[in-house]
Amino acid sequence: MKHKNEKRTIAYMLCISILLLTMGLYTAFASVSFASPARTSVDYEVYFSEVGTNNKTKSNVIVSNNRIDIDIAFEKLGEEFVATTSLNNDGSVDAKIVQLNKTNLEDIVVGRSMKTGNVYTLADYVSFRVFYTNTNEDNNVTAINNVVENDLLKSKTNNNITIKVALRNENQLTEDQKYVFNEFRINANLFIEAICLEA
Repeated sequence: MKHKNEKRTIAYMLCISILLLTMGLYTAFASVSFASPARTSVDYEVYFSEVGTNNKTKSNVIVSNNRIDIDIAFEKLGEEFVATTSLNNDGSVDAKIVQLNKTNLEDIVVGRSMKTGNVYTLADYVSFRVFYTNTNEDNNVTAINNVVENDLLKSKTNNNITIKVALRNENQLTEDQKYVFNEFRINANLFIEAICLEA
């Protein structure tokens, strides 16, 4: 009977030792072997540079990192606002434009004609383009005449961009559209926003 109890005690001690050894090895391997190496810090900086304008229109431009807000007061038909900027990637990693937001001209009402009752939006009077003036050859841009989503901005590169907002000429508008323009004039409050992520 005494011999049986000794065997049972040894078996318990052996089980406890194996359990403790297993837990110790698991802890050691989890903290050393399976730990992922620390990633170096990413310097991620994509932004618009200050904007230069043609000064032919009354305008106000505010640049805030990856967004440009433009307020243009058009005074006569045929006027054109032209601005230059660049979309810079000063970061340590390549970036990609995942979303390019800009004002939808159809969302902004210019006015309602008292003659016909027609409602006209900015899209009836204005064209709004954002395109590359020239690009760094390293970058993978979809089309030189457009800034679009999925364009690649490599690390330490600048892409020169032109913003053009043009008011249509008199011969491009109907009499009713001209009447509304003369009644209300056009203040165009526009924005461009480039949302970029690591490529």
